[in-house]
Amino acid sequence: MAHPLTAWRARHEKTKASIAAACGKKWKAIHRVEKYEVLPTYDLAKRISAATANEITVEHLIDNARPRVERCRRSRKRKAEARANAEAA
Repeated sequence: MAHPLTAWRARHEKTKASIAAACGKKWKAIHRVEKYEVLPTYDLAKRISAATANEITVEHLIDNARPRVERCRRSRKRKAEARANAEAA
């Protein structure tokens, strides 16, 4: 499932860099949010919402993404542990 911001950017032909510039951030911050690597801060979520003319809400960015971010964190942790175990063996 694509992140709501990714879908919005595709519909409006916007780049991560253009959204980041509107938010006063670097494109990597937007990339990490869209890939569910991190939850945006409340301030960043408000800025993204404003940059999308409130089509993407703070709720979309934080509350709805929270379970997905947690799953991704657990998955990355398991992969890191498996790599460490493989290297130790």
